[in-house]
Amino acid sequence: MAYLSWMADLVPEHNWGRFFAKRNIARVCLLVIVPVAGGFLRDKWRSEVSAEDALLAYVAAFAIGISLLLLSMLPLLKLPNMTVRSMTSQVPNFRLIGEAWRDRSFRLLLIHNWWLAFAQGLTQAAFFYYRIGPLGISLMTYLHPAERDAPGQHSAQRA
Repeated sequence: MAYLSWMADLVPEHNWGRFFAKRNIARVCLLVIVPVAGGFLRDKWRSEVSAEDALLAYVAAFAIGISLLLLSMLPLLKLPNMTVRSMTSQVPNFRLIGEAWRDRSFRLLLIHNWWLAFAQGLTQAAFFYYRIGPLGISLMTYLHPAERDAPGQHSAQRA
């Protein structure tokens, strides 16, 4: 929430749509490209490199990630000092909430989010029941990855 407020102070109001759209497009592109590239690199390292070298590669990846995160703070030094906009009206918070509820678009957004959360909860419960019941996959499989199938041994054989 603080990020959105801060960006709203930095970006002129008439450019909010374009700015946040470009930001989301860049974010989605990175969220698609980076994990896929990382997965391919991981598979290559695991198949061609010894376990010790693979561990060094993981350490290097984390070090590069930490370095990139720290470098991402450098542009913040160039941001101008902005005065924070103050609220023009001194309306109590409960009245602001009431005004938001009178907005039809806001109510529809809330209904959509509640319905989505309800549907996700139902599907997660059904998937969990199916995994534990008919499939017979123990919850311990997810809690203790080291106890998963040993080479040549399958979950069905152990049950």
